[in-house]
Amino acid sequence: MTTILITGASRGLGLEFTRQYLTEGWTVIAACRNPGTARGLQELEAKSTGALTVVEIDVTDGESVQRAASRLQGRAIDVLVNGAGIYGGHGQKLGSLDYESSRSTSSVRRACARPSSIACSAATGDSS
Repeated sequence: MTTILITGASRGLGLEFTRQYLTEGWTVIAACRNPGTARGLQELEAKSTGALTVVEIDVTDGESVQRAASRLQGRAIDVLVNGAGIYGGHGQKLGSLDYESSRSTSSVRRACARPSSIACSAATGDSS
């Protein structure tokens, strides 16, 4: 069975990708910062008959990534969708950007663009 890891799975596109891949019969690992408040994921998990695993991960926090990798140790991941992100400042327009907010948003994008250590660690069993 094909396994997909989706970060940012608690809402929006990540949640919809999770829903769609489950419908297609994939095994889904849905990762988000706060699984306890991710009601949509909780509902999908209750109906998934074991096809969905929800893991806590903050892609900007190396320790969080390592904890998730340890939990998934030995599981093969075939596809990775890095959907994790944060909103930048609301209502910004060219010439009036909140640079601090933009810096924060950019750091999440950079963290998601790196080769995924969770996928690598989980697939190889290396959680170091």
